[in-house]
Amino acid sequence: RTESKLLKVKESALSKGSPAVEVIVYDFSNVEDVGTVVERAAALFGGIDYVVANHASMVPGVFLATPRMQDPGYIERQFKINIFSHIQLVLHALPHLESSSGHIFVTSSIAGEIPSAQSALYTSTKHALNGFFYSLQQELLAKKSPVSVTVGALGLILTEDVNRVLPKKMLDDLPALAIGDVQGMCG
Repeated sequence: RTESKLLKVKESALSKGSPAVEVIVYDFSNVEDVGTVVERAAALFGGIDYVVANHASMVPGVFLATPRMQDPGYIERQFKINIFSHIQLVLHALPHLESSSGHIFVTSSIAGEIPSAQSALYTSTKHALNGFFYSLQQELLAKKSPVSVTVGALGLILTEDVNRVLPKKMLDDLPALAIGDVQGMCG
């Protein structure tokens, strides 16, 4: 999310009685330094009890008809944001979560369970995300870790951003599970 949107969320949370809200802005295509986000959060809050990995890049289009999407650098960026940064975020947070018996919530997509047209890269990253975190969940259970994992394979939510990114024709053909903005759905 952009800093301006995060600051609006902060204002809203404070206006609803939250005692403190900190905003950490980060570009998750920079996978190598994801640990700095974790360490900054741990320092701000005195540890980490809960990780919500809720960042993604979604650019729809017909993969075979869109040369930009076929560029190796573009493909790599999508995988960095949608899978590699999630893995690194959780790996850096695990020691904190182990000591707090914490929880990991990974926001995925129904696209990670059911492929759809015009979203080949997004769908493939969400399949990878689901596969990794379902497997990590099993590893944590096998070693009797106090850390739990939830993968939220959410359906289409017609937010302002989705309406801006997805073509109207595609939206007309897809059933939505929720319509509105996040604030409206949570308020």
